[in-house]
Amino acid sequence: MWALSYIGANWALILVVVLAVAALGAIAWFAKNWKIAVAALIVLGLAFTYQQIDKSAYQRRVNEEKAKEVKLLKERIATLSKVNEEHAERAINDATEIGRLEADASVTPANDSPCLDRDAAERVFRIR
Repeated sequence: MWALSYIGANWALILVVVLAVAALGAIAWFAKNWKIAVAALIVLGLAFTYQQIDKSAYQRRVNEEKAKEVKLLKERIATLSKVNEEHAERAINDATEIGRLEADASVTPANDSPCLDRDAAERVFRIR
């Protein structure tokens, strides 16, 4: 699949190389000169070399971007794990505190006596 992507991105270079090789090949054929044919092969070799270098550089850039993405995702996972650990610790502390408060509430004696005597309650009622 990378070949189609490469052709789409470098169609002008490919066209120039194909035309140059074809032209040099035709000149070599009609001139019966092997040196021009060798020049055509050198141009073709340079084009393949450039293609390999370009592909390697592209692959390196893709790998670097993936490494950055993986690093970022690992940092996010570490942050989420830390938050979850803190949340679990807080939940344990809250449960302990709630248990302590419920125990304190259960040992508190009941107070069934009224907070105000009858006269004070009537005075408060009259203020309304």
